[in-house]
Amino acid sequence: WIVSGVSVGFELSAVRIVPFFYPPNWNKGVEETLEWRTTVGSSFSGEEQRQRIRTYPRRSWSYSILVQQDKTRAVYFDILGFQNKTLGLPVWSDKSMTTATVNAGSTVVSVNTTGKGFAAGAVVFLQSGDLVETHEVESVTSTNITLQKATTNAFPAGSLVYPGAVVHLPTSLTLRRLTDAIFEGSLSFDGVPQDTDPYMPVQAATETLDGYEVITRRPNWAAGIDTTFQYEVDELDYRSGIKLRGVSRDYPSTMYRLRYLLRNRTEIESFRAMLARLHGRYTPVFVNLFTDDFKLSGNIVSSGLGFQVYDNHSDLGVFPDRHPLAVSILTSTQLITRRLDSITLDESGLIGIEIMTPTGVLLLESDVMRISLCPLCRLASDRVTINWLTDSV
Repeated sequence: WIVSGVSVGFELSAVRIVPFFYPPNWNKGVEETLEWRTTVGSSFSGEEQRQRIRTYPRRSWSYSILVQQDKTRAVYFDILGFQNKTLGLPVWSDKSMTTATVNAGSTVVSVNTTGKGFAAGAVVFLQSGDLVETHEVESVTSTNITLQKATTNAFPAGSLVYPGAVVHLPTSLTLRRLTDAIFEGSLSFDGVPQDTDPYMPVQAATETLDGYEVITRRPNWAAGIDTTFQYEVDELDYRSGIKLRGVSRDYPSTMYRLRYLLRNRTEIESFRAMLARLHGRYTPVFVNLFTDDFKLSGNIVSSGLGFQVYDNHSDLGVFPDRHPLAVSILTSTQLITRRLDSITLDESGLIGIEIMTPTGVLLLESDVMRISLCPLCRLASDRVTINWLTDSV
């Protein structure tokens, strides 16, 4: 352009998105991985300092495909032609359906978006049979998605709607031909970070204690809880029979591996919101392990700041003055979590448990089902994997 005698120019740049519409083999599920980045500086005594590096986690997916006939030819040439390009991947676990017909030329899609990863500026796919359209999202409400451009085709009510992610295939992948017209293989996709901020709902923690969130979701006991004990030690070995040890502290650090079963979209949304608050290894939280750690002796009065349990050598391994701990008291009707203040040994064979605030209710020994330790923890890894068995489990 010539503006007032001056030549003015500009550049246009774009990313071509090729839809990669080959659904997963749900018999093997879909793995979605969220990966934050946190630096953790730890001293020899166990003191820590954490720094958050990523605002949003990186997102990736892996799953198996099994295609045949026309799909076999299509997936072969799509990978051959576009493996090194940016692809548009449907987020299969966030499938929704249109609640009304989308006419050709329309910019509004009627669909329930609650608990799904639809977002303004992101990609969305409309599918009816073999017909697929790719669009960018202008805005989202709980019942509608407004598109930046009108649809080319009409989509009847009940058509599938998927939020999309901009991804790359790995530089090397292998698919197996089972016959001349059947392909099977495992695929993995890395989201392009600036285009695939993950669905991280904003919700406040349901329960807090002294400013820390308390995680009270029950673990999936079908998978158990792996518990790892570890302490730091410096060794000087002269190889001649003498070996010197410098131990950092007289109690180990402890790691718990818990697995959770999420059975509907509401639980999934709540879990993802918890991950957003944890932000990888950055935020410490109290975690209720739902383990049977103490056996109560006597009642717990409503205004009291302590109670007694039978001796299980807890005076040897629990140090509330060194490491923040809480206890959760479970009855048939309620779960009460209180900060643990101190533990004292009674020569009668009982342990005195002191808590910082009263329970507020009388708890009878016969009503208490379990008293569990709630250690203050952070995630052991910035990487969290969600294994989707279906789009709602």
